[in-house]
Amino acid sequence: MNKLLGNTMNYLKKTFLVLTAVTIVLSGCNVNIPDEMVPGGFVEPVRNPKQPAPVAVSNKKRFVSNVDNESRYEDVRSWAEKNKELKSQNAHLKKLNDELATDNVRLNKRFDAMKANLETAEKELTDANEMLIEMRKELDGWKIDVLSFRKETNYVHKEQLKALVRIMKLLGAEEFDSEEE
Repeated sequence: MNKLLGNTMNYLKKTFLVLTAVTIVLSGCNVNIPDEMVPGGFVEPVRNPKQPAPVAVSNKKRFVSNVDNESRYEDVRSWAEKNKELKSQNAHLKKLNDELATDNVRLNKRFDAMKANLETAEKELTDANEMLIEMRKELDGWKIDVLSFRKETNYVHKEQLKALVRIMKLLGAEEFDSEEE
């Protein structure tokens, strides 16, 4: 526990020292370091004091045009026509966008309704499937019951016929063989 506390304290001390150093560097404090301690790559280059001052340029030529007034009028007119065409195209596209947005809303509503119908149909189909499986099991059980009683029924019928033959013999009936005919 003491070791963990000691490691944490050392970590906090190191963090504090790093943050203090970063704060001093970023705050712009000017630390006087002798030139012999600074490596060569960190020495600031000396600025050349003989650089010429910027010269003011006249703006007169910038606003003078060599183009005739007629061509400027044609340019303005063509730009106005292009602007008019683009405005009409923009209005048409906005109208088309509104129609598509309306159709999108309508289709989304229709999709939601169809999705709900599909979920209902899937649920009903699942229920019907389960019912058919249960009915199939009941039918198979019924078939097994009926077919298993068939042998017993045949045995009962044979015994009844034997009893009838004995009764007929007791009453004096003659034996009749069906194979002779």
